Amino acid sequence: MSQWNTLNNGVTDTSNDAVELQVEKLLQEYQNTLKLHQKGQIQLAKQKYEELVSQDLVKNEQKETKSSPKQKIVTHVKDSPLSVLRFLVYKNYATILEDEFMTDQSNVNIAKKALQNYLQAVKIDPTEHSLWYHIGHLSHILKKLRFARLAFETGFYISDEDRKLKLNSIDPSDALQIIQSGKYTPMQWKCLESLCQVLFDIGDHRLCLLYLNIILSRYSTWERGQQLKNKIESNYVEYDTTSIDVNIDKILFDPILITLESSNWLILADALFSEYKHLDVSMVNASEKGTVDNKNDPFYCEGSIKEASFISKTIRIAIKEEKKEKEEKVQKDNTLIESEKGAGNTQLFPPEPMLETPQESVKPQSSTVSTEVNQPHVLASNNDANSKATDIEVIMTEESTNSLKRKRDNEEETTNIEDGNEDGNENDNENDNSSNEEEDEAEEKRLSLRASKRQRDKIANEETSRLKMLEEEKEFVDKVQAFYDKVKYLPSFNHKTPWHESVDEPLNVFWEWFDNKISELDSGYCWDISNDPFINSKFEGRNEDKNLTLFLISQFTTTMEYAGDMKTSVKDFVDDINESNSGIIDSLCKAIMTIIRDDMRRLMNKEPNENNSVISIKFLELLTDIITALESNIADIVLSSKDASQFDCIFALLRISEYFIDLLIRNTISSIEETGLHPSNNSNRKKVSTSLAKQTKLQTIKNLIEQSAFWIGLVEQNILSLSMTSLVANISNHASSEENTREKCISMDDCEIQLRFYSLKGKLAQCKNNIEDAYTWYSKCKSVLERMNNYFSQEIEINLRSAFDCVISLKDIDKKLSLLEVGKLYITAKQKMTTKNYTGAIEDLERLVKPESFDFNKPDETDENIRMASMLATAYMKDSKYLNAWNCYMYLFCYFMKQLTAYGHSQMQSETRYNRNDDTNFLSILQNINIATDNLVHLVTLENREEWLPYQLNQCLIDKLVVMIKMSTYYIFRHPDFIPLVNNFTTPDMPPHRPSKITKSNIFNDIIVKSWVLQSYLFQHVLNKSNSTTNDMMVTWAELLQELHDELGEREVCGAAKSIFLHHLLDTFMKVDDTSLRREIYQCYHCLYDVHLATESYIIEEHHCTHTKLDQKAAELLFTLVADAVVAKLKGGALLKNDLKDVIETVAGLFEELPASHPYIKNNQTIIENYLNSQLTIYPSLNSILRTAIIPTTEISPNKTKVSSVFYKIFWIRGKTLRLQIKNRAKLNNEKNMMDLEEAVEEFTSHIILNPDDTDGWCELGACYQYLADEELNWSASNIKEHKDLISEYQRKAFHAYIRGIYLRKSLSKEAHGSEIYANFGNLLYSIASPPMNMEAFKIKNVRHALTSDGKLFEVQNKVPPPKYTYRLAIMMYSQAFKHQSLDHSDWRCFYMLGKCFAKIERPPREVLDWYLQAIRKIKAKNGRYDHALEPIYLFYSALVKYLCKGELDTKTVEELLVNEKTLNVRTQEENSDQDVIYLASNTESTQKDLNSMPSQLMADLSRDTTHLTSEMANVYTTILQRLIGIRAADSKGVHHRVTYRLAWMYYHVYRNTEKAKEELLKLFTLKPTIKSHITIWKPGFELPGKHYVYINKYTIFLIELAKQSSDTQTLKHLYRKLRRGQTLLLHDKSVFRMAYTSYLQIIKSRLRDYYRAESIMQTIKDSRISVDSFQIICSTFIKTFLGDKPLSDVELYGILQDLSELRRLTQGFISAADLNCDGLDGIIQMCFAASVFENKADFDKLLENQNDTSNPLLPNEANEDQKPTKNEHFL
Repeated sequence: MSQWNTLNNGVTDTSNDAVELQVEKLLQEYQNTLKLHQKGQIQLAKQKYEELVSQDLVKNEQKETKSSPKQKIVTHVKDSPLSVLRFLVYKNYATILEDEFMTDQSNVNIAKKALQNYLQAVKIDPTEHSLWYHIGHLSHILKKLRFARLAFETGFYISDEDRKLKLNSIDPSDALQIIQSGKYTPMQWKCLESLCQVLFDIGDHRLCLLYLNIILSRYSTWERGQQLKNKIESNYVEYDTTSIDVNIDKILFDPILITLESSNWLILADALFSEYKHLDVSMVNASEKGTVDNKNDPFYCEGSIKEASFISKTIRIAIKEEKKEKEEKVQKDNTLIESEKGAGNTQLFPPEPMLETPQESVKPQSSTVSTEVNQPHVLASNNDANSKATDIEVIMTEESTNSLKRKRDNEEETTNIEDGNEDGNENDNENDNSSNEEEDEAEEKRLSLRASKRQRDKIANEETSRLKMLEEEKEFVDKVQAFYDKVKYLPSFNHKTPWHESVDEPLNVFWEWFDNKISELDSGYCWDISNDPFINSKFEGRNEDKNLTLFLISQFTTTMEYAGDMKTSVKDFVDDINESNSGIIDSLCKAIMTIIRDDMRRLMNKEPNENNSVISIKFLELLTDIITALESNIADIVLSSKDASQFDCIFALLRISEYFIDLLIRNTISSIEETGLHPSNNSNRKKVSTSLAKQTKLQTIKNLIEQSAFWIGLVEQNILSLSMTSLVANISNHASSEENTREKCISMDDCEIQLRFYSLKGKLAQCKNNIEDAYTWYSKCKSVLERMNNYFSQEIEINLRSAFDCVISLKDIDKKLSLLEVGKLYITAKQKMTTKNYTGAIEDLERLVKPESFDFNKPDETDENIRMASMLATAYMKDSKYLNAWNCYMYLFCYFMKQLTAYGHSQMQSETRYNRNDDTNFLSILQNINIATDNLVHLVTLENREEWLPYQLNQCLIDKLVVMIKMSTYYIFRHPDFIPLVNNFTTPDMPPHRPSKITKSNIFNDIIVKSWVLQSYLFQHVLNKSNSTTNDMMVTWAELLQELHDELGEREVCGAAKSIFLHHLLDTFMKVDDTSLRREIYQCYHCLYDVHLATESYIIEEHHCTHTKLDQKAAELLFTLVADAVVAKLKGGALLKNDLKDVIETVAGLFEELPASHPYIKNNQTIIENYLNSQLTIYPSLNSILRTAIIPTTEISPNKTKVSSVFYKIFWIRGKTLRLQIKNRAKLNNEKNMMDLEEAVEEFTSHIILNPDDTDGWCELGACYQYLADEELNWSASNIKEHKDLISEYQRKAFHAYIRGIYLRKSLSKEAHGSEIYANFGNLLYSIASPPMNMEAFKIKNVRHALTSDGKLFEVQNKVPPPKYTYRLAIMMYSQAFKHQSLDHSDWRCFYMLGKCFAKIERPPREVLDWYLQAIRKIKAKNGRYDHALEPIYLFYSALVKYLCKGELDTKTVEELLVNEKTLNVRTQEENSDQDVIYLASNTESTQKDLNSMPSQLMADLSRDTTHLTSEMANVYTTILQRLIGIRAADSKGVHHRVTYRLAWMYYHVYRNTEKAKEELLKLFTLKPTIKSHITIWKPGFELPGKHYVYINKYTIFLIELAKQSSDTQTLKHLYRKLRRGQTLLLHDKSVFRMAYTSYLQIIKSRLRDYYRAESIMQTIKDSRISVDSFQIICSTFIKTFLGDKPLSDVELYGILQDLSELRRLTQGFISAADLNCDGLDGIIQMCFAASVFENKADFDKLLENQNDTSNPLLPNEANEDQKPTKNEHFL
């Protein structure tokens, strides 16, 4: 549709489309949905239909449009597209729902939904027969038979021409015409067929038979109709159906016979109702049975129902004849009734009620109230007019009690009679039985004697155990008394008498009673105290009013049973029913209406002698049940009565409403009473859950509320139908006295209607707990009363004869309103509490309860005041008015304690006492004490309690707490289930006694521990406020609590009340801070969290508590207890053990990750990460370097950041523990070490984030990074090459961490710790500067740019600082290290490293050697061995020989240094003479002997090798050689491989003996093919990381050089084969491999050139002019010979050629082609091949012959030269 927009008015809103466009869209959606439906996609189509149905256009019904106002012709449904759409959508959607329901008929909601959619569709087009059939079909299945009949009739009779259905015009004659004409559709036939079935099910057999005869007259073969007809005719008398107007008044089937035991209205109504329920259920079951067998047709099942029962059957009632003595009385009563009826009472009334007098109330045996109908219950009331309302009590009549008793007696008699009969049948065996009985009696007597003796022994043992336990009780009481004696000067704790003695006489009686109560307990019984958090103020036997029970109970003490002696009235009613009734429903309705009218007559009777009784509960329940079942029928009778006026209808409805309200009030109050009672679980019988009964009770109340609202609603509707205006006018007009009297009566009726209606509304509002509405309705009632009293000038009073609020008068309404006023305030306050308006609730409650007026000496208080005080205390608590809440709960606690002592005193003086299962008063008081104690403990545990809790405590509270504490001692030491504990572990074979689960679940355990906790808090509060010393008293109190914990723990109840006692005990022990309580602290943690802290001296007991998960708060206290000891132990280098280890492992699991949410923590984390990742810079001065460690971190306070104090130490502890574990671990597990070090780095990083100025943390972090780098360096040579960047990163971070730690060095804790830090940092610096890292950490990876003077950008070359700066810084660190004492005697390493550093920076040789001598002087024995001390000695001689060889030292200086070293060695021997150590000095003589014993050939070789040296120089070298040989001899483990290398070096460089040097060096190598590695040397523990692979690289290169110099091809060949796979050992594997095989090639080339003339052969070949074919023949012949069985004559050439071939294979993929060409491998292969080919003299001569032949083609041209090597390579 086009839309027009004006230019000046802007754009029209197009958000809402026109109706036509919306209809078009919906039609398109319907088409798509229909396609889905046709394709079988049912679920998707269903979803689409639901969306269409939810559209507003589809939901809203379309109004009928008329084409002309005059013609008023309604538009056809198909004329409107929207109507067509709505019709199709509803119809198709209903079809889907019906199909879904038919597949699963359990889901009734789907059927109802389908039915609703069919109805929506049929509203649009009522001429669609199929819709009516489906509606009837579903209604029939849903048991809606009347509606199904209507649908089938409509579907059959409706005409296509007439759009409106006229149901009144339906006549069976129309069916005859339709059938005879044959003009009907298949759907009409199905509707007629189903109509017959529905009529059969309803019971309308006459009409059903009529339809059947009509159809069968035309279609005689209709089987279904014939079967129905046979069923009807087989059960009932055949009658004529040819005429339409058949008389159906006469019942054609057998009536239902009901027999009454007596002439009683109750029995009559009960019998009729029972028959109604029976017939109703029978019909439903029969209908359900009939729908099972035939799934396709739910209306009929052949042979499934043999005989149907119908509600419409005629009723016949018979009354049994009674005894003769009663017949006269019945006759007399009938005579009275006849006379009364003859006096003018023409209406049938029920008989006078039989009055019941309530007997003395009986205490119920169980705490539940039965709700069965057959138990007569009446309300107990007070005859005293001045007495106030009391609670409802359940009583039993004497008759019912006696009947029950007679029933039991009869059962016993019957049993005895049966037993007698059995005995009579066995008279033949009587003599034998008597003899057997005598023997059995004798045996039983002997058994009883033995049992009695055992019983006496058991009693004696129990008495002995009890006496022992009493002794323990006395010991504990004495300890408590000692505590009170120590604190007697404190306010409120000064007891003039001993604390355990009673102050007054009644309390002594109470202790005796309480002791008796404890004796009732056992392992299978405990006090069933409710854990309800609300104060229970119910207390039986009290005389106080309960103003919150707002219903006034009737003063009438009689109940009315319609069972009296007026049998004639019942008989007349029965005769009337038997004469004419339409079935059970009609009979029931007549009976109920008769009873209601009679009750109305009695209510309206104004005679004073009239007996105003109350209907009994049993009869009232029966009446309401019948009215509920026949609700619509009763309502129709009342409202459609032609004889009754509208006033009579209203009064009848009022009376029915009052029945329901009366029963509702009874059930509501009964439910409230039952809620306050708790069934005991301690009896011997099995406990029965009452949850189902409570739910049933609540559902009953809900149903009664609905029924009451329904009938009151009918009353309201009828009242509104009256003309109130006319009533007021009639009151104001008084024409005549006669008319005035009439009008006055009318006004009285109107007044009564209003008053009773308002009263009903008020009662209903009360039952709904809506006090405000109830107050409003009663206020209206009062207004009407006042107006009418003024108008009639008299007090109007209406007696309703109900159980509650039976009198409506101004006095009673005022009393009711006063009660509601209190209840209104209470409810208002309660509502405000619900909405959390605690301030408003406090204002309302303070108007009723005055906390400041609490009288702690007042013995009694009303229940409502207690409840309101409890609510006020709760409001104070929620409103943070803790002092007021404290006063309220304190008052409640004192009140309940007084109530308990008074109750015990009264019980001791009473003749009758409750048994242990029925003493609900005692349990209720304990429940209230538990609630008050719980709230008091909650208040004193608040953190701000010192701000509001008064210093001067209430003396009443202290006294009552003392009473409760004494009760706890009675309970702990006198409980029968606790007494056997005294004998535990006395007999080894006997298992220890443990209290039962029932005993441990007693709520009284909670009361005990909470009382002690409350007492402890109050004592500590007073103690803190006092000015005296508190430590001694706190220790005394802690020891007393410790004793209590032991006692409670032995009884397994120390964890009661959610372990509140254990938590408080732990806090108290922490405050005392006494090391003697360490065991108790651990015990508390074990009881609370199942944390077992292993200790050597403390024994932790198992108290079998319910453990909870350890939280951070509890773990923080535990950690604080051991933190200092743990840190000290770890700083000493020792791992944690026992309890310290357990505590840290327990706590560490709760504090794993750093709480990085605070901005301070995030800031420190960012700064530290940036600092650690920054580039290294080194300066000449140490101060300049330290200034780089200044970072702008922030000190983090635990109070500001709310970070637990555990985090400030736990990270350091975990990291340090990992460091120590790695230190003590075997060095082989590198992978595990790496993982632990990475974890330790995370821990120390978190630690320094929280503690940025902690020196130890930074140094430990640096050590972890250093060890990570060391592990990477020690892993393998290939790992060093691959992870060099990672290693340099580790070293860089370690450098930064150490610098930061040294910058904060003032906080170093120990000298030894400082020595380790400086030494480790020095080692790090040396590792950074020396191979294999070579200052890699100082290399800047990022490219830096700068601007030139002309503004151009250029790249700045990153320069690595010289290594000497790093060595100088290392010298500073080592110099600082030896200033501190080392605990592991490793001071010599600092001097040793100083010498190496000085050598690196090229200091004078004498200075370097002096540092080595210092190291030798500091050597100490370690673990009884001296192997580690050989390293500085070797280094001294190694440096000495190098300096001497270079000429930097003269022989005189060397001899002087040798003497100094020998002197130091002898001194060290003397200092360590008591140790089993092998010294080099002591081994000198043996070494000399070894040298002297050497072969003369070796000595001659040495003399020959020193010919080029002077004698002095030769002697010095020989001495050094001897010392090195001595060092190797002293190396028992053979780890000092450098000595062997240095000896080989001397043989080569000094003595110039290559073979000897090679022989010496080969001791470090393993060149056997079976071994993978080419070298086997150890990694000494003192060797710096990565140096192992540096030494291997150096030794391998030296061996290659020696092999090359000695032309040792075998060594080189074996070596390069192993080096090809030496990536894990060689730092430069390729270069070393190339060096090895190039040396080998050089030797081979020399061999080929010198011995085989390979170069001359190659030149000859080049100069030769032999043909290509001839040359190929020569080469082919050689290859065949080479590959054949006959080897070459020269084996050496054969081997060389094979070795070269293998070498070529080894180099493939490892060495590039360019490097191979550079190394000359191919040229040497050609030379070897040429020498091999032309080894034969003939071939070589042939080659020479053709050398000068010019006729042959020239071979040495460029082309041939290019081809020849290629062919040679091919042959190779």
